[in-house]
This record gives sequence, C-alpha cells and structure tokens, in this order.
Amino acid sequence: MDQLVVELASLFTLPLERFEHMVIIIAIGMGLAWGSGINLYATLVAVGLMALFGHAELPNGLELLENHILIAVAGVMYITEFFVSRTVKDDTGWDVVHTFIYIPAGGMMAAGAVAGSGIVAVVGIGVAGAFLTHLTHNSILGAKHYLFDRGEIFSPAASSMVKDIILLAGLWTGFHFPMLLITLLIGFIIFIYS
Repeated sequence: MDQLVVELASLFTLPLERFEHMVIIIAIGMGLAWGSGINLYATLVAVGLMALFGHAELPNGLELLENHILIAVAGVMYITEFFVSRTVKDDTGWDVVHTFIYIPAGGMMAAGAVAGSGIVAVVGIGVAGAFLTHLTHNSILGAKHYLFDRGEIFSPAASSMVKDIILLAGLWTGFHFPMLLITLLIGFIIFIYS
C-alpha cells in the first residue's frame, strides 16, 4: 500500500528544478507578451540585443529573436514609432493599426516561449499572452488619451520615454528575477480589474 501511495504522489509532484524552469519560461513568455502590449518593436530590439550580447537566454522557440535582420527591421520600426508618437498630436490611426499587430505578436511570442512543451501548453500560453498583450496595450492607450485630454499633464515625448523605461525595466526583470515579474504581472491584472 505504501508503494502505491508513493507512486501516486510522484505523479502529482514537480521536482524543484522543473518548477524553476517552468517559472522562468512562463515569465519570459508573459514578459514578452506584456512588453509587446507596450511597444512590440522596442521589445523585439531589446530582447534581441540582450540575447545577442549574452544578457538573456532565450528558449528554443524564441531563438529567431536573436536574428540580426529581425533586430534591424524592428529597430527601424521602433525609430518610426518613436517619431510618430512624439510628433503627431493625434496618432489614433497608428494606434488602431498597431492594435491588430501587437496582440497576435504578443501571443505568438508567449507561445514561442513554451514551444515543444505540447500543444495544450503552447495554445494556453499563447492565448494568455495575447490576452495580456491586449490588456497592456489598451491600458497604455487609455492612459495616453486620458493624460493628453487633461491639458497635456505630460508631453507625448515624456510619456513615451517613461513607457520605454518601464518596458526595459520589466524585460530585464523577467530575465533576471522571473518570479518578481510574474508577481508584478499578477498585480497589474488585479489592479486593472479592480
């Protein structure tokens, strides 16, 4: 009987190493999805450069992010968006178009983080990542329009720079302190829905 209990318990336990690996992978996937909701192009450039210079280890499904061409194209798009967000007073059209780009890309990067873990994990994390990207992107758009409709409390340039700093800090946290990022993301979701 004791052997049966031990065998059943082993089916439902997770070794600490595997748990830590899962936390890191989920933090990377959700961190990339969250970052995509803020600025997809900055996320691609930052993570690509971090991985290229050895400051971040990407899962197998995300090795494409280290590609020089992808980093260069994302860099050009980031610079374009940098100037659009700082010079155009009403960039609603830009925001609408990028809503349809950011959300699927965030979901795909989250799914890429768990590639090879089975279809249920890939689809589940992909959908969760797309949801987090959607939530983040819409929160950013709502905050931007709220601030700009209130008499320019922050200039577009200042708010965009703050957004970029938060993005870089969050991505760095995801690669170096994954449990902290997961906790912060859970807090973000609770804050949005409360």
